[in-house]
Amino acid sequence: MTRAEYLLVTMGGRRCGIPAERVITVLRRVGIHAFPAEEAAFLGLARYSSDAVGVFDGATLFGLRESPGPEPAEPVVIMVSGGAGRTSEPFGLLVEEAERMVSVGEEGETLPSPEEMLICDPANLVASRGRDKP
Repeated sequence: MTRAEYLLVTMGGRRCGIPAERVITVLRRVGIHAFPAEEAAFLGLARYSSDAVGVFDGATLFGLRESPGPEPAEPVVIMVSGGAGRTSEPFGLLVEEAERMVSVGEEGETLPSPEEMLICDPANLVASRGRDKP
């Protein structure tokens, strides 16, 4: 088994792992400006660096619930890339909590079972939609 690193987060009440190579940064207490859209998971826009980027409810986007739940008291937005490495345009995932980075595999921690941690890779979302954004 090769070594892999994940950011452990909580989305929709589930513990999830986002592959570290997709994570750009973790933003806390970020303002999300509502913006109407047809996509149920789309929450609005947030400022990242000097750009406005789309923010999606992580649990809805990954199918852990049908529509966005209430915004957490202290929103955490994980800026991710859905392309190879960090080359595609970033987008944000609203999560309930960001815990820590874990290393699994060769000399790392044991990979939690699917009941303990669901792997949520933004690249799978982009690939399934056939474009460079979720």
